Amino acid sequence: MITHNITLNVKNQNVVNTGIAVSQGDKGKVKFIIYVKDGDNYLSGAVSAEIAFNTPNGYIVTGNAVVENNSYTYVFEGNELQSAGDISAVITLTFPDGRVSSCGFTFYCRYNPMYDRNIDAGPYFGEIESLKSAAENALSDANGAVAQANEAKNAAEIAAGNAEAVAGIGIATTEKAGISKPDGTTLGIDAAGILRVLASGLKIKDTNGLIGTVNADVLLQALIDDITNRVVNQILTKSMLINNGLATEAGKYPLDSAYGKTLLDKITQLNSDTVHKNIKGAIYKDIKAYANDDGAVFEISHKNGDYTNLSFRSNGRISITRKHNGSWLEEINLADAWT
Repeated sequence: MITHNITLNVKNQNVVNTGIAVSQGDKGKVKFIIYVKDGDNYLSGAVSAEIAFNTPNGYIVTGNAVVENNSYTYVFEGNELQSAGDISAVITLTFPDGRVSSCGFTFYCRYNPMYDRNIDAGPYFGEIESLKSAAENALSDANGAVAQANEAKNAAEIAAGNAEAVAGIGIATTEKAGISKPDGTTLGIDAAGILRVLASGLKIKDTNGLIGTVNADVLLQALIDDITNRVVNQILTKSMLINNGLATEAGKYPLDSAYGKTLLDKITQLNSDTVHKNIKGAIYKDIKAYANDDGAVFEISHKNGDYTNLSFRSNGRISITRKHNGSWLEEINLADAWT
């Protein structure tokens, strides 16, 4: 096996061109031993090391490297080399405390006519991975149903074969199909005379209670329809999110969390704008309150330069003073019952 040693450094923000060249068809024949440093020190103690390869034909192929102390070993499995040309890769290390470190590098895949276009890519697209996972979880509930349907179909095909052997014909009839008779509910005859299993009449167990109670007998077609509805109407995709406040159709466009910052800014601005309003027809500039040795003061400054103060004295007296045209007017006592 050919071994290539690669040293990367998380301090280097540029993608490292290793100058390494491999060939299509090198599955199991080439391995990379990758060392990752942080400055002058080697990174060790990672619990996992994943490598994502960006192939020349646009696919993303991922694989897991073997963690060995301060090195990470990866043997090519084939899908990474499906297309000739420059390949970029990113190794991502995950540590027990949740830290993640990544480094990028490139290498070259030589064209090999014996392997070109003959390798099953097996990639996945990052953007729809969550949708794919959710759909797989929903559809897995129907695996048992599909298996039973296939068994019924196989039995029907065997019955049709028996009918051919007995009756000397290659298709089923509305009268008889070997030892199986189409009842129009679970078995039927299509326009070409072929015996078909009818999902609308075949009963299976709903092992997860999707449309009824757990392990209840339900119609296969009803279960398929329910799963289809979940995939089409209940799985949220990234393309459904909106980042504005313009949507008017209810239940269709979820608001992107990033729009929360916009809403917060608008609320902050609204609160700021609300400070400078009219109170009983008097236009004021600002309102503030402060305390001094003599008590507390609620001060209103008007746009014309005047001030009006409502004072709460430490001796219990409440009074109003006003500064007009640069001079304080005579103080008005509102209450002195506690003096």
